[in-house]
Amino acid sequence: MTRRAECFLDKEDRVMDGSSRTLSALPDTSPSDARELFLVGGRTPTGTTVPGSGASPVSDAATPAPGSWLRLPSPAPRLVSEVDESDQARFLRLIRSGADPAMGSFLRSLERRGVSTERIIDELVTPTARWMGEAWMTDECTFVEVTLMGGRLQQVVRSLVQKHAGAMETGRSGRMPRALLTSLPGEQHTLGLTVLSAHFRLAGWDVRVGPPVGRESAIAVVRRMRVDVVGITISRSELLASGREEIRRLRAATCNDEMGILVGGPGLGSPEEAADVLDADGIAPTARLAPQVALDFT
Repeated sequence: MTRRAECFLDKEDRVMDGSSRTLSALPDTSPSDARELFLVGGRTPTGTTVPGSGASPVSDAATPAPGSWLRLPSPAPRLVSEVDESDQARFLRLIRSGADPAMGSFLRSLERRGVSTERIIDELVTPTARWMGEAWMTDECTFVEVTLMGGRLQQVVRSLVQKHAGAMETGRSGRMPRALLTSLPGEQHTLGLTVLSAHFRLAGWDVRVGPPVGRESAIAVVRRMRVDVVGITISRSELLASGREEIRRLRAATCNDEMGILVGGPGLGSPEEAADVLDADGIAPTARLAPQVALDFT
């Protein structure tokens, strides 16, 4: 019986209910001081902390009178671990120019800020690849320029993963889950597979990559070795029919009857309809989430 794995992104909203006052109601304070003050409500319980203060629980003796103002400690400095538009613009300029030393310096600066490898791939590499496709369609870039930029993007992704390879191996024990990542026969795009394989490797998977990156066919790989999950990227909707046939051949050839088949890519359209047409076990909404969805089959 075909198994189905679905992944939903839940948005967690954090809401703090309570009283509020305008700046004019603050006791002899400037606007800058207002950020450091917290209004103690009439029902502040003993033994609790002021939200966000990081302070110790309030004791009976230290409990302020209801309606009074309590000055909060200054927040500790934190890493600027998010990527903004200026980072994206700079990354695109470096990819277009092919300035390898400058790119290396930029990536190191992101690391010092605490930006994760996954975020660099998701928020810099992926949008740049999307821009390349649009630039090609609008003749803003030539085929040669797009090809060169695509190669540079793959080099960036590989260098990021290789840098973390040693750390990922440290302390690892037991058998790692194995994934085979491949495109459909006849597909020539390789960047999507490179990004997908990076996310699986960063998540601790043993990864094999099929065509067009690897030489050995996906059918030959699943026949020769145990594979827990096959991930197939589909770039165009007109390939869905051939995708179903490829999945049928993979199921017939595998030496692991419990092997799961995961699909993803811009060619899927509606995920629910694609799962039915392809007879796949799971749909990966993004490359970053694919390893998480794939865990259902290990």
